[in-house]
Amino acid sequence: MSERLHNLSDKKQELQHLQSHLAEISSTLTSRIREREELEQELESMDEILTQPSPPQLYNILSRFLAVPQGSQASDEIKEKYLITHLELQNCQKRIELKEYEIKIMKQKIAAFSGVEEAYQQLFNEKKQQLKFRHKDIAGEIILLESALRHQIYHQKQILEALEIGNTLQTSLTNLYDGIEEIIPQVHTHMPPEYAGHPGDQLSKTQRNKTHELTLLVQTIDKLCISFAEELQDVDKEYQFQHILFSNTTTEFLEKFYAGFVSDFIRRRGKRISLTHIDNTLKQVRKLTVMLDKELLESKEIESTQEQKLRLLVMGREIY
Repeated sequence: MSERLHNLSDKKQELQHLQSHLAEISSTLTSRIREREELEQELESMDEILTQPSPPQLYNILSRFLAVPQGSQASDEIKEKYLITHLELQNCQKRIELKEYEIKIMKQKIAAFSGVEEAYQQLFNEKKQQLKFRHKDIAGEIILLESALRHQIYHQKQILEALEIGNTLQTSLTNLYDGIEEIIPQVHTHMPPEYAGHPGDQLSKTQRNKTHELTLLVQTIDKLCISFAEELQDVDKEYQFQHILFSNTTTEFLEKFYAGFVSDFIRRRGKRISLTHIDNTLKQVRKLTVMLDKELLESKEIESTQEQKLRLLVMGREIY
């Protein structure tokens, strides 16, 4: 059993090496594709310039007077740059095709290891159970490591659940912020409080529809805030997310704005209060998600260390 387990372990490590190499090639391919897209856009922009009609005689006269490069000279420079960019695009395409071929070969090699991980894990678990039964001296140590591994896996699950809600909350808060900025343009004229009763401009249909959408988004955000706070407590009681419901502030402001004929002063004040509230909440959510990311990484490192200890313990002992 030990010999078969070691053989499977070697194959598993070789498989992991191939998978890591495949991930690196895939990342490089993504960068090359992005580079190709940028070169294509650059060629399109230069192509538009080169296909433009020649400027009138008056333009040439003014260009000489203003010391602007002559059209023919500027055109030659663009043509030269166009040619260079076109050659870069061709080389980039060749590199992409090469990476695609490498990925194809790598996937074929990985396919040859089909079932290795499952076979290794099954045999590893069998030997582990036999060691626990036949070697009472290490049974306790194996059980403790198994328990610690289960704890880390469950802990990571809780962190990932909190991160998912936190990232969704960040996106929703950003959309709310941008939406308010979009429907309520910046008012440059100062209007003191005594003119607060003077109506502003009536809302357009687009503004009213957008305001209704943002009001619904506020309700979603409030639910996300509550869920995020609960998930953080599940991860660790030390995580505190202090939030004020947006329905108490932003919804009231949006409803007044939706009614129309609201003074510029009220719009400006309500907008400032709402955006400040959103910004403060965003900062807090971002800080907490950074902390969660760090804790997730630490948990994975602990899990890896414990897995290594368990593997060495099981692989290094013989069954009698």
